[in-house]
Amino acid sequence: MKRIVLVMTIALLASGAVTAQSMHHGMMGGSPYRAQAEEILDGYSGRVPAELTFGEIEELAGELSIPAQKAAYVAKSTIASLIMPGMGQFMNDDAVAGSLFLAGDLLIATGTLVGIYYLMPEALRFDELDYLDTPKTQIKSTWETELGNLTLRDSLPIAGVMTGGMILNHVLSRASAKHAGALARERIASGAVEFEPRPEIIIMTGGRFGFGMGMSY
Repeated sequence: MKRIVLVMTIALLASGAVTAQSMHHGMMGGSPYRAQAEEILDGYSGRVPAELTFGEIEELAGELSIPAQKAAYVAKSTIASLIMPGMGQFMNDDAVAGSLFLAGDLLIATGTLVGIYYLMPEALRFDELDYLDTPKTQIKSTWETELGNLTLRDSLPIAGVMTGGMILNHVLSRASAKHAGALARERIASGAVEFEPRPEIIIMTGGRFGFGMGMSY
């Protein structure tokens, strides 16, 4: 059954891709590996599905899965570092860069929290309020009272520190993601990361055909 679905799907893909560029807006769109997918499809230019044997259809699916896997690998590395700076670098065996980005993220988070702490009302700080031995109702009451007494002038520095921390974290995350994506592409180009043909085909949303595959590294 799986083979039949594969053949039917790639046959539909072939009829559009071979004659009408169905890959242009699929998973390869905007990817550095789009040209590789187009080059593969060019080899079948002018042919119709009826002319392709089952073996050729499966071979085409496998060939097209290579650039799709490369694009997915780069995307996975990029998103990992976007979510947690340094993670994409660790995925690509660059522990030094990963440690630096992760340390930067922790430094920003720590600096933001410390800044907020010292801008809070003194009555809420650890040296003034014993959070371990004070009843929860009293802690809650103290917070409500102190925060309720804050003026707009008092709140602006706290908001400024929070906003500054968020901006710095965003900039660092973007830089880490960009670096991780470039690192992933370098490893693919050097052959450090290799991919085997995997002709698992799915139909993507939006009415166009594309490729999706689960991968583990």
